[in-house]
Amino acid sequence: MSTSKRILDLDGTAWQEHSDCIRELRQGVWTAVVLRGLYSTSEMETITQRLDQIDAENVPPQNWTSMRFPESFRGWFLGENLNLLEDSLFDYFDREPMFSRNMLQLFADIPGGTDRIFERFSKLDQGRRYLAAPGPDIDTKYQFTTLRGHAEGGYIPIHCDNEQAWRPSYEHLLSQIDENLFSFVLMIGKPEGGGNLRIYNHRIPVGQRSTIDQARYSKTDQAFMKDYVEIDLKAGDLVLADSGSHPHEVTKVIGTKTRWTMCSFMAEAKGKHAVYCWG
Repeated sequence: MSTSKRILDLDGTAWQEHSDCIRELRQGVWTAVVLRGLYSTSEMETITQRLDQIDAENVPPQNWTSMRFPESFRGWFLGENLNLLEDSLFDYFDREPMFSRNMLQLFADIPGGTDRIFERFSKLDQGRRYLAAPGPDIDTKYQFTTLRGHAEGGYIPIHCDNEQAWRPSYEHLLSQIDENLFSFVLMIGKPEGGGNLRIYNHRIPVGQRSTIDQARYSKTDQAFMKDYVEIDLKAGDLVLADSGSHPHEVTKVIGTKTRWTMCSFMAEAKGKHAVYCWG
């Protein structure tokens, strides 16, 4: 079946009719589930203005830990991406309370704040709880998301999220989660053009490292390259993607307006009682 036929695109009136769609996403029934208008345009404009102000200062933002994508990607993070950290996670968990405070302040006058996201996910996943993954020590937890900025020409190349879990920084997390990852992207600040999520139809079974490597270098495979769907999100729209198993990328940002998104990786807890999230 083509990828376009396996995208579940929902507006607010249809959400309650699909209380099991996230489980179906994990099982491969859907490639992606799009939630239209989870936040209003005006709410996202407020957040974008605050993020642009942080970025305009052109200095490490006060109280935020920032990280950079590789230079050619023309992108950066507020918060810490586990994929870019060393295996020791030195001081990472000590910085989580500050990150959570910053996120609360960023969404301070937005009803429900970021809890709106996880409350909606729970209703689409048969009531399963969504929360930050627990850390290795009592009362510690992972940073539940990251904010991502991409400048003009910024992009993310083809990859599968399941390959991230082979990194040493995932050693503790893997003891708590199912091995198949999925993710969400909330569009906060939409660029003038480009910056779309492109998902390829080929689904790679969990643990097949060589197949993921082949997908990364498959730009010479025309059958692979032509079989994809491109998801265009407006500000306030959110997409959940089977990103652990499907090769995907972000197309180049067009124009000078920064593409701002919020993105979390997710996986079922080993006991199936919850879904754990991290940035």
